[in-house]
Amino acid sequence: MRHLKVIVVCAGLFVFNSQQSLFAQVEVKEEVETKVGDKKAEMHAKKEEKKAELQEKKAEMLDKKTDLKDKREALKGEKAELKAEMKETRDEMKEKMKNATEEEKAEIKDAMKEKQMAKRADLSEKREALKAAREAYKGDKEAYKKERLEVVKARMAKSNERLTKSDKLVTNGKERLAKAKAKLEAQKAEGTVTEEQIAKREATFKRVEEKLTKHENSVKRSKEQIELRKETISKLEEVKE
Repeated sequence: MRHLKVIVVCAGLFVFNSQQSLFAQVEVKEEVETKVGDKKAEMHAKKEEKKAELQEKKAEMLDKKTDLKDKREALKGEKAELKAEMKETRDEMKEKMKNATEEEKAEIKDAMKEKQMAKRADLSEKREALKAAREAYKGDKEAYKKERLEVVKARMAKSNERLTKSDKLVTNGKERLAKAKAKLEAQKAEGTVTEEQIAKREATFKRVEEKLTKHENSVKRSKEQIELRKETISKLEEVKE
């Protein structure tokens, strides 16, 4: 009988230890899954943030390149025009100077100087007129206006696409964060988490909230860009009409 009691006690201890080991394994597994999930969410948020920032920078760079291209083309045309006019003036002066007297040469030079000054003044007026027309999107090239409108609309579509993705990322992130917080509160009430685990998870929540704030700022910037492009499109369409 005594041996039977010992066997029963040993069996009970074995079952108890097995249960404790099982509970510990479940807790460790849950903690690992939580950490992995939080880490994945954090990495995904970071990746999406960098992607959104890169797309915004690319859009800004494209805007700058387009403006720079317009300025270079205009400057190139102005330089070519001035060069051609100067060559024409020099050739004309050389031809007249061949058989001219000293007095005639002086008169020719004075006349050429006046002509060059008049051409420069005329070219300057044309340059200012072209600049004003370009700024008001009323250049003499209909193709330029049409192309510009298409470019701005394409950027507008991309901005809307980025806004949708960023907005969805923020919404989903907030939902996951709320669920994780609710789960932690439930575990606190059950007493199944340690103070150290609570501190770690709350630190993770804080990092996720910071990331979400950055994404919200990105959404705000995207909305501002969209509004600016709406104004630009409105101006271009008014000119087109």
